[in-house]
Amino acid sequence: MTEQTPQEPRVQIPLVLLHGFPFDASMWDEVVEDLVDDGVPTIALDAPGFGQSEVPDGEPSLELAADAVAATLDELGVDRAVVAGLSMGGYIALALAARHASRLAGLALLDTKASADSEDARANRLRVADAAEGRPARAPSPRCSPASSARRR
Repeated sequence: MTEQTPQEPRVQIPLVLLHGFPFDASMWDEVVEDLVDDGVPTIALDAPGFGQSEVPDGEPSLELAADAVAATLDELGVDRAVVAGLSMGGYIALALAARHASRLAGLALLDTKASADSEDARANRLRVADAAEGRPARAPSPRCSPASSARRR
């Protein structure tokens, strides 16, 4: 058996990871490291307006976020990918599947749903976004803090 290294991927189709709300692509850092070490080309993307990405002009939408993923794949020269989305990232992944189905080699939906949020859930998400506007990101609860997310190797 041939040993694979991060420079010699054993899988040719990359895995794209889409983060949940209110996080950014850095939530996947350890996962990306482990997958790349195992020879899986992996890309973690910031949704528009999150992390290092620019805030888009106009009203944000899942469709625009899906188009941004497709545009990033174009920039990277990736024709097809397996896309995994967590929570909000799952909504974006579903929109990508609807708008750019030929770009998907596979789809994984993690802790998400295929239906729209209720009005109460949407209002709460907008309230959280408004409260956070202009502030640096902080862990939203002790359960999501870096200490609770630490792992042992």
